[in-house]
Amino acid sequence: RFDCRRCPTSGGTPVKSGLPRGFAESVHLTQEFGGLVVVDGFIGTRGGSLPRAEFVGVSRYGVPMFEDPWRAVTEAQYQFVRDRGAAFDNRRWTVDYRYNLFAPLHAGTVSDFEEAGELADDGAGRIAAPHSSTVLAINMFDHWRDRDLRPLGGAMQVDIARVTGFERPHHFGFPRPAQPDIEFTGSAGRPVAVEVKLREPYGSVKNEFAARYFDTPDLWDGLPALHELAVGIRDRDVTFTTLHVAQLIKHAIGLTHSYGSEFVLGYLWHYMPSDIGDRHAEELRQFTATAGLDLDFVPWIVDDLLGEFDHDERDVAWLDHMTERYSVDAGGTMDSESSVEGR
Repeated sequence: RFDCRRCPTSGGTPVKSGLPRGFAESVHLTQEFGGLVVVDGFIGTRGGSLPRAEFVGVSRYGVPMFEDPWRAVTEAQYQFVRDRGAAFDNRRWTVDYRYNLFAPLHAGTVSDFEEAGELADDGAGRIAAPHSSTVLAINMFDHWRDRDLRPLGGAMQVDIARVTGFERPHHFGFPRPAQPDIEFTGSAGRPVAVEVKLREPYGSVKNEFAARYFDTPDLWDGLPALHELAVGIRDRDVTFTTLHVAQLIKHAIGLTHSYGSEFVLGYLWHYMPSDIGDRHAEELRQFTATAGLDLDFVPWIVDDLLGEFDHDERDVAWLDHMTERYSVDAGGTMDSESSVEGR
C-alpha cells in the first residue's frame, strides 16, 4: 500500500528517486532489498506503510544505504512473519515461534534448544522474535540436518560432513561457557563452529573482559595474537564499535579448550547497506587478520553464501525462502568486492 500520489503513473508529478542510474528502472521507482522496498527515497514493505526509514545514499558496494539499518532489519523481519499469518505479543514477538521458521524444527534441534533453555511452549526464548539471529541460524542450517552437506560446505568453502548441534557449550573454567550458534563436524572430524548475527551489527556493542581473563595466563595457550588484542581492548588502545570481538575471542578460548588448534571458527552476518554496515565489514577485516594468526577464522555474508549454492531441486524451496527473507539484493551477491574473499 504505497502512497501513489507521488508515483508518476498515478497522475502526480514525476519525481526523481535518487537511486543510481540503471539501478531501479521500474515506473514505480521501486527496488526490493531483504523484504524492504525502496520507493522514491524511502523504504517500506510490501503491504506496509511508508516511510519506514530514509534512503540516504549509495554505499561503495553499489546498493542503497539506509539511515537506520537496525530498524530496517527489525521491520523487514516483522513484516515477513506477519504476512505469513503470525500473531504477536506486545513485544512484537510471535505467539507461536513456528511462524518464524522455514520448516518445523528437526528433533535434534528441538533437543538442542530445550537443553539450552531457548525453547518453550509459551513463546519464551529468542526464537519467538522474528529479528532473532538464532532464527536466522535455524533457518540457514536446520534444513541441512540429516542431509548431504556438500552443497552447504561448497558454499561455505569449508569441509563439513554433519551437523553436530546448536548452542553446544564449551567450558573453559569460567561460569559461562562459549556457546556458538551451531557446530558441524568435518569429514576428517575437524569441528566447525559458527556465530550468526542478524541485526546486532547495527546496534550497540560492549567489548569487555572480566579481570579473571587476565589472571589466568594458561587460558590463552595457543592464542597469543588474540590475547594481545584482548589486552588492547581492556586498555582501550583498540576499539571495536560494531563487532562483538569479546564474544568471538571467548568462543576461540572455549573451542581451543575443547579441541586444541584443530577447529574452524566462522562468522555469518547480515550486511545491510549503511555506514555502520561498512564499518562492521572493516572491523571484521581487522579482526580476521588478527585471529588468522592463531586459528582458522572464516567470515561470510548471508547474501554471498546464498549466492554460492550449487543446489538440487530438493533445496529450491529453502533457497527461495532464504533469499526472499534475508537477501539484501534478491539477485544474490552484490558484487565481487563484497564476496567472502573481499570481506
